[in-house]
Amino acid sequence: MIQIAFIGTMPKKLQRNFTARRAIIGTEVDQETRCTHSTLWWNVLFQALVDSTNLENPNVTRANHAKEAIKWIFENRKDFETVCGLSGFDPDYFRTRAKKFIKARYSAELLGSVFATHRKNLWR
Repeated sequence: MIQIAFIGTMPKKLQRNFTARRAIIGTEVDQETRCTHSTLWWNVLFQALVDSTNLENPNVTRANHAKEAIKWIFENRKDFETVCGLSGFDPDYFRTRAKKFIKARYSAELLGSVFATHRKNLWR
């Protein structure tokens, strides 16, 4: 069991989560040595990657979350850089690895539709 401040005791994450982290980012998370603050922001980055895997999900809400996560990762936004800095990751390194992961998972046509929809909404 992992002790988390203000929440109590939570079960350890499944092994697949650690495997996915290692595959996507190329690092193993050591929850005991990482400070709580940077762990929180690291989990924000990881959740964006998890959300990005639901692009083809039949659940509309999950698919929309995936679109937003992919846009957030691919676009050069200040809040992404801030989250990376708070988590201890270099924004360019993380974005490069995340893009590689996402591009390997989806076709260029499907990813293009994410950004085409986004750009169309900007003009409204």
